[in-house]
Amino acid sequence: MTRPVLAVVCTLLLATAGLGAGAAPGAAAAPPAELTQQDFDRTQFGITVYANGSARWTFTFRRTLENASEEEAFRDYAAEFETNETQLYTGFVADAEALTAEGTNVTGREMAATAFRRSAEVDEGVSSTDAPEGIVRMSFRWTNFARVDGDRVVVGDVFEGGLYIGASQSLVVRPGPALDFRSVAPRPTRRATRLRSPTATR
Repeated sequence: MTRPVLAVVCTLLLATAGLGAGAAPGAAAAPPAELTQQDFDRTQFGITVYANGSARWTFTFRRTLENASEEEAFRDYAAEFETNETQLYTGFVADAEALTAEGTNVTGREMAATAFRRSAEVDEGVSSTDAPEGIVRMSFRWTNFARVDGDRVVVGDVFEGGLYIGASQSLVVRPGPALDFRSVAPRPTRRATRLRSPTATR
C-alpha cells in the first residue's frame, strides 16, 4: 500500500492575526499575574499535519526565570492559567478562530478551530547551572488545514499572504503518524529525522 506523503510550501512574509508578535528586545518583565505573548523570550509554532488534512497547531512560549521569586510567581501563574481562562488563552482562542476563518476565505475549504488545549509549567532544566524556564503551551486542531490530493497532503495555500516569523520564533512542521515528507520549500533552516517522523524547522 502506498504511504501518503506530505509536501510543505510556505511563504513566510507578513504577520497574520497577531500570532507573529514576539518579545521586544530588552523589554522589562511583566508581573506574572497576567502575561502576554510579548512577555516570553522564545516562541515555537508547531504544526503536526495528518493524512486527512487536519493539523494540530501548538504554540509553545518560554520565559527565563531569573530568581526564586520569579519561579514561585510563575508557578502561581501556571496554576491560574490552567484553572481559569486568562487573557493570554482567550486571545489565543480568538486568534485561532480568526486564522481558520481567513483560511476558509483564502482556500474555499471549510475550516474550523476545535479541541483547544492549554498547559503551563516550570522547567528546572537538566543541571544545576540551567536557569529555570516558565513554559506555556496552547494548541488547537485546524480542520481541513492541508489540501489532500490522492496520496499527497499539501500544506501551503493557507499561507497565502504570509505568516511572520520573528528572530526569537521558529516554525516546526511535523508529519503525523501516517505521513512521510516528500518535499519542503523553501529549504528549511534545519531538518531532523527521527524514526519515520522528520521535522522541518523554519
